[in-house]
Amino acid sequence: MSATVPTAYTSAELQAFMHQHIGSIATILGWTVDGGSYDEPEITALLWCGVTDIADETDMTKLRALARVAVLQQAAVYLSTRYDTTADGASLKRSQMQAAVSTMLAKAETDALPYDPNYALGQDEIDYTDDPYTRTAVDEANEAAE
Repeated sequence: MSATVPTAYTSAELQAFMHQHIGSIATILGWTVDGGSYDEPEITALLWCGVTDIADETDMTKLRALARVAVLQQAAVYLSTRYDTTADGASLKRSQMQAAVSTMLAKAETDALPYDPNYALGQDEIDYTDDPYTRTAVDEANEAAE
């Protein structure tokens, strides 16, 4: 059986996608789809897509990329209060969760760059009117005098 590529999402489906994407981090944070944990990341992703109704977004690649960024940003905020602790010779490195989410977020942000209206690549012709390497009459006169 093969997976079907979505052509549309409902709110519940997008939130389930975000829940699945962050995996065990959701369990650590106590996040659930039914508990409303993904409402704000969903709203953020929709606003970034330029829509207010999920049914209006037709670019699923864009929606998924921006939803990943939104949910990972939210997770990073919640995990930022987790700190390392040592007691009775045992050490708990809670910052590892923050580091893992930060790595995932950086990847998601890179993947979402094509959908950022502030990100653009282009090519223009540049005309250097004062090009220091252009030969001038003064250069010619100096060479002739040598």
